[in-house]
Amino acid sequence: MKKYSNLKFHLEEVGTSHVTMTFAEMSKILGFPLPSSAGKFKNWWSNTRSGQSSAWQEAGYKADAKSLVFEENGQGCSFDQYQITFVRRGRPMYPSTNEVSAVASNDLNNMHLVAEIILGFDELFQLGHINKKDFEKVRERALSFL
Repeated sequence: MKKYSNLKFHLEEVGTSHVTMTFAEMSKILGFPLPSSAGKFKNWWSNTRSGQSSAWQEAGYKADAKSLVFEENGQGCSFDQYQITFVRRGRPMYPSTNEVSAVASNDLNNMHLVAEIILGFDELFQLGHINKKDFEKVRERALSFL
């Protein structure tokens, strides 16, 4: 097993589009502390085929160097508080529970709003303020947002 395999397994398990981890979290997952060079040199996080980068790349991620908070820009953070974000290449394999909940919540909110819009225009139609053709147009347009 490769030295950074646990990071690969963790990223595969998470499977979301973005994974941000502190160095402490990553060290816990790996079972050993990150080397000091990870907090000193941005190129440690480059997406070349080095030992550590193979782990995130094989899991379908790339390290986002722009997200890196480390010695150079950590502003008094300790090494363990430095962080990096991994970005999934392409679509996430498995949406997280939070992502599924957010989508479901948004879908329910959208359905509620669409229903309110349709009911509001139905009331206008019933009162004679708009004709049936206009009501049908609004209803079809509102339903297209679901």
